[in-house]
Amino acid sequence: MDAKQIRGLRPKLRRYLSRFDDCFARKDTRGHLPKYVEGQLSDLPRKSVEPIALKSGVPVRTLQEFLSQHEWDHDRMVDRVQEIVRTEHASPHSIGIFDETSFVKKGAKTPGVQRQYCGAVGKQENCIVTVHLNYAAGDFHCLLDGELFLPESWSNDRDRCREAGIPDENGLPVGPYHLLIWRDVLKPDEIKYFISNASPETAVHSLLRVAFSRWRIERCFEDQKGEVGLDHYEGRRYLGLKRHLAITAVSYLFLAQTRQALVGEKPGADGLPSAHGSGGIGERLVA
Repeated sequence: MDAKQIRGLRPKLRRYLSRFDDCFARKDTRGHLPKYVEGQLSDLPRKSVEPIALKSGVPVRTLQEFLSQHEWDHDRMVDRVQEIVRTEHASPHSIGIFDETSFVKKGAKTPGVQRQYCGAVGKQENCIVTVHLNYAAGDFHCLLDGELFLPESWSNDRDRCREAGIPDENGLPVGPYHLLIWRDVLKPDEIKYFISNASPETAVHSLLRVAFSRWRIERCFEDQKGEVGLDHYEGRRYLGLKRHLAITAVSYLFLAQTRQALVGEKPGADGLPSAHGSGGIGERLVA
């Protein structure tokens, strides 16, 4: 980026965030959104509430209350992210991908925290797990929504859930399911398994295209953790976590749109993506 492009980022961010104004009934509450987003987009090494508040000159308690107590519509914010993506990044070959990611956490108060397998460190660890919906089309990708994974130790302890503000109800997709088994004909011992709840008439080619686009959401997780602090939430309330995930999606969508505007969208090959995310023709696939 040149100096002119860098100077143009702040007014561009201001115009972008104005698209979420109707998520807030009060002007003073609305004013905290740019501070949180700018903190996530900054060079702070830790992008939790305290360093963001100190950097922006806001009392730490005020920003904590903005996430977990103030009245504003985070569901509408998520809907607006999806609306922007739908209207500005639609593609006949778009793909939605669900996947989980995990964050190491200390203590026992963060919603959903327990000792469980943590993919971030590759072993059992005290952590939380969140599940996300990714959108991918061409060279563009972002996260559209996120939700807490609730372990049985929490789900069965309703008093603990209510203390953290976790609601009593969790929806799950229903079957019937497709079972896909993938084998690399050049490496017969390498086998991958996929389950899909797509409609029964869905073509195998389409199922495989989606299955081998999973790297896109992994890239989103990597970027959001490294760039905007997806895993830096330190609160004890479910509502605060939900709002952190919503605002993080807003911040990352701005980065994704800015990147696309700067580098343009590259045409992709009209074939199955490879298992390693090259976007071109992958290994031979058998199902």
